[in-house]
Parts: sequence; C-alpha cells; structure tokens
Amino acid sequence: MNNESLLEFVFRFRDAATNRQEKYVLGEVFEEENATLFALTGVEVIGFRRIADNFGVRHAFKKHGNPTIEEPRGQAAILPEDFEQINSIVVAAEKVVVELGKKGLFIIRYEKTIENFLLIYAEEIRIGQRELAFQTLYKRKIRKP
Repeated sequence: MNNESLLEFVFRFRDAATNRQEKYVLGEVFEEENATLFALTGVEVIGFRRIADNFGVRHAFKKHGNPTIEEPRGQAAILPEDFEQINSIVVAAEKVVVELGKKGLFIIRYEKTIENFLLIYAEEIRIGQRELAFQTLYKRKIRKP
C-alpha cells in the first residue's frame, strides 16, 4: 500500500524526471462503479485498482499546470490539491464518456463541477494489470451567465 499521502506523491513527481515507474493506489473499483463502466465498455473492472503513476502526474503538470498556457484556453492551471478530488470526481461525475485511446485501450473521462471549475479526469483501463490508470487531469473555468 501507499507509504505517503497522495499530495506527497504528487509533489514528489510533479517535476521529477525518472524512467522508473512508481504507482500510487487511489482505491479499488466496487460493484456500483463496475456496473456503470461495464455498461459503457463491456469490461468487468470489479476489484481493479485505481492508480496514479509518476508519469501521469508529470504529464498532467506539463500539459495543464502552467497558468500562462491554461488561461487563454479558458482553463485554470491544475494544483497538487486537485488530485485529492479524483475519487469524488469518479464517484459523483456529472458526465462519463468512454473512447478508445491511441493504444487501443478504453479511456474513461469523468467530469464534475467543483466550486467555479469543471474538473475533467481521464483514466485508461489496463486489463492485464487489473488497473484503471490515471491519464490526465485538467480544469475549466465555469463562465457565469
């Protein structure tokens, strides 16, 4: 199991370049979530672990962690604390979309409004490893009418 908090893991790998994969277990997929994902993908994921790895953390910050780049896109730069929202995004997503990724694996994208932002979290199903693996996390500003 994890020897550090999720925030410690994120801070440790946000900018660290390493070729050695390290994983952080976010939780396990239970029956209710399995039913939803099975209906969308045809894949049984009960008992799979939801994980984040150092490569995904670094990718998310490289692509979505710079305010100068995110602001013109109508997005806000992600913060380490946003990673703590992953389980609540998954459990109470307002929208769940499934697509096939470049490697032919299912990518699940969850969207949830938290405060003034729409948080988008994406993970891929890795059947052989029995994992739902973090792909990216970003957030859009909600424009007021």
